Amino acid sequence: MEQLAEAQRRTEERVEQLAEAQRRTEEELKELAKTVAALVEAQQRLEERLERMEGRILRRLNAFGARWGMRSEAAWRAGMLAILHHVGFQVERWQAFDEQGEVFGYPAFVELDVVIRDGTHMVIELKTSATLEALATLERKVRFYERRVGQPVKRRILVTPWFESGVKEAAQRMGWELYGEPEDLVEE
Repeated sequence: MEQLAEAQRRTEERVEQLAEAQRRTEEELKELAKTVAALVEAQQRLEERLERMEGRILRRLNAFGARWGMRSEAAWRAGMLAILHHVGFQVERWQAFDEQGEVFGYPAFVELDVVIRDGTHMVIELKTSATLEALATLERKVRFYERRVGQPVKRRILVTPWFESGVKEAAQRMGWELYGEPEDLVEE
């Protein structure tokens, strides 16, 4: 009986030790849960901050690219104007108002760089990058020009440092001469 009582006492002590260990584990789990919650909150704040930072960087890069593109186009146009005039070509920045919205889907001014020699009309377009949508818009501009001036465009030339996948093939189908490099950025 004494041995059973002793075994019972040891079992009760052991159960009490296990209960105490369980309480400590529960407290540690509560602390761990608080730590995890704080980390999750910090991670969310960091992600929000990174998204804001990414937006600012992209806006600045776009602004830089737009400025670079406009300046490059203006410089290119001025240089080409001088060269082409020197060799007997007529170069003009053609503009007309599209009342019906044929080009953009709403009334707007349409502009094209046109080169004419001996009655032959050519369109030369410089873009910082070319997409399929931009190419389609250029083609609508050329058709609008042809209807407006009553002259066919014999050559369509697109000069761009980068173009997206599919533009080269579409340009060939539409009769555009494309000078540039394909876009090599990988989308995430």
